[in-house]
Amino acid sequence: DKILTREPLDGDISQLLARCAAIPGQEIKPKTFEDIAGVPLLKRAQLLDIKDTPVNYVLKPVCIRGCLTQIHGPSKGGKSAWALYLAVGAAWGEFPRKEDADSLIECASPRRILFVSWEDAGALIARRAASYSEGLGRGHDIPENLHVLDAPSIALDRPEAADAFEAFILQCPYDLVILDTLSKAHDVNEDKSTEVKPVMRRLKQIARHTNACIVYIHHRAKNTEGKAMGERARGSSAISAEA
Repeated sequence: DKILTREPLDGDISQLLARCAAIPGQEIKPKTFEDIAGVPLLKRAQLLDIKDTPVNYVLKPVCIRGCLTQIHGPSKGGKSAWALYLAVGAAWGEFPRKEDADSLIECASPRRILFVSWEDAGALIARRAASYSEGLGRGHDIPENLHVLDAPSIALDRPEAADAFEAFILQCPYDLVILDTLSKAHDVNEDKSTEVKPVMRRLKQIARHTNACIVYIHHRAKNTEGKAMGERARGSSAISAEA
């Protein structure tokens, strides 16, 4: 009632906590460091168990499960087209091979793909997907495993939106999630590392919790001549650092 009428809560929350703690079986225990960190401590035995674990690729060598992959380049440089081509090939589970040569991209089996687009309309994505399928020898068709979100209203800097997005990925579950583009998926200032770091950290948590690879498309900054590839993306270096 006080919250609804915007009255100050004073010591009400402390009293509620004290009363809850006094109820048998409903003790409020403080979180441990591992609860807060979200990962277990790896000791010698656990490290020995995982030291020979092969890299778990969704698409080899560009998309690893539980990780982020960044695609960046100049404006109108083909980022969205390349990302959709990855999505269509992964959904079919194959990429073209040249004679006597392996494909540049390997896909062990058809993957479940979520393509989140704020750049192109759903109808245009559908036409392109059908065209790419034809180039892959699948006729003018669209793979069953390719799902598209056309300009959803989400902002991953808001905890409730990030939690809902994670649950949505797990519901399918999706193997590969593509964000086109990253700047449309949040409402923070990408030039400020203090604002964008929590978004990128949460995005990486979503990838780990869902065991999917999240690919985000990002624009290239101006005047990048002489800079390393990882430093050519627009905004804070925290954006590229998580990939």
